[in-house]
Amino acid sequence: MSDQEKENEVKEIVAQLGQKLRAIRREKGLTQDELWDMSDVQQGSISRLERGLSDDLMLSTIFRLTGALEADPIELLREARDAVIKRRMEAGDQEIESELLAAAAL
Repeated sequence: MSDQEKENEVKEIVAQLGQKLRAIRREKGLTQDELWDMSDVQQGSISRLERGLSDDLMLSTIFRLTGALEADPIELLREARDAVIKRRMEAGDQEIESELLAAAAL
C-alpha cells in the first residue's frame, strides 16, 4: 500500500469515527454545543470530525469526546477500522486480503 493509500485509509477511518461519534451524540440527545461543554472540545472541532473533515485528530480529543459520551474509544476505533476494511473487501481490493493475513500472523 502506497503512502497516499495509507493516508486515504486513515482519513476514511477518521470519517467513520466521526459518524459513529455523531450517532452516539444524537442517540443521547445532545447538541454539539452540549458535547463541547461536557468534553472541552470546541464545537467547530466536533463539527469537522463528525463531517469527516478533521485532518489533525489527536488521541486526547478522541478520549475527551468518548469520555463525555461514555463510549469505549478503543471499540469505536476498531469499529471504524473494520468498516473501512469491509468497504475495501466489498470493492474487491486485492491487497486487503494479504494485509489481513499478515496482521493475523503477528
